[in-house]
Order: sequence, then C-alpha cells, then structure tokens
Amino acid sequence: MPVMMRGSVPMVQGLLELIDFIPEPERKTMVEIGCYSGESTMLFASRFHVVYAVDPWVAWPAISSDEMNEIEALFDLRLKGFPSVRKVKRRSLDVAHEFFDLDFVYFDANHDFAFVCDDIRAWFPRIGPYGWIGGHDYVVADYSEVVQAVAATLKGEVKVFSDNSWLIRKSDCQLL
Repeated sequence: MPVMMRGSVPMVQGLLELIDFIPEPERKTMVEIGCYSGESTMLFASRFHVVYAVDPWVAWPAISSDEMNEIEALFDLRLKGFPSVRKVKRRSLDVAHEFFDLDFVYFDANHDFAFVCDDIRAWFPRIGPYGWIGGHDYVVADYSEVVQAVAATLKGEVKVFSDNSWLIRKSDCQLL
C-alpha cells in the first residue's frame, strides 16, 4: 500500500500556505515535478487553472515496480475528477524543453544534489519572468542536499513554509 506523503494536516496546510502566497492572478499554469500518488497534485489543482503532473512513475531502490504501479493507479484515481490536471508520464529533463512561460514549477522528485541542480537548471528558463520556482523538503535533515542544490543554483532569498516547501519569485533571483 502506498505511503501517504502529506498525510498530516500540518503538511497539507504548509503547502496551501505556499500556494496562497502566490497571488491568485498568477496561478494559471504550473508544473509539478515528482507527483507520487497525487496528494499535492490535488491541492495544486484546487488553486491553479492548469497543472502538468510530470513523473515517470518508475521503480527506484526503495519502491518496486509493483508498488510504483499501485502508486500510479492511486494518482490516476485521485486526479480523475480534476480535468485541469495533465498527466505527463516522462522524466523531467526529457520534457522541460516542451514548456515555456510557466507561472510556477514545483520540485518534489529525486532529492539528490545533482538531480535537484539539473531540474532547477532545466526548468528555470521555462518559467515566465514573474513566475515562481519552489519545491519540497527544504531544511529537512534527511534532505540537506535539496538545500545545498538550491543554494548552488539560485541566488536570492528563499521563503520556507511550515511543510518544508520553499519558494522564490524568478524575478527576485538569479540562476547560477
């Protein structure tokens, strides 16, 4: 059975705080990188006009192919009633070039330093000039590589929310 990634009220509230920090007129089109079972995707879909859910849903060391198939099936079930969600079953770096002028990109995929850096560098140019970039697991001891990768790729003040999500407006930072 898939693990709930945002199963607690504080985790949900923290992500909603991040979403609501972005002014409503700027919540048109976003991409979520790493969607797992769709918990956060549902929250994004409740506040954005269009959500592209990018995830390859492939096995990785901690999750077998059978388990990942269950997780993907749960994603499909949860998002069935959200016509604004566009599922993109591909790797992030393979599809980044297909997007442009996004309002927001949110990363919650592979948390290893190199992967986070590569994702930020690939997707930063895809964000509109006043768009936003953010992600999950910032300032969490187990995911210190996320903090390091953000610092290595972006120069600017990062806002951190109660669920350990991070956010920065593209116009307020530089890609390093």
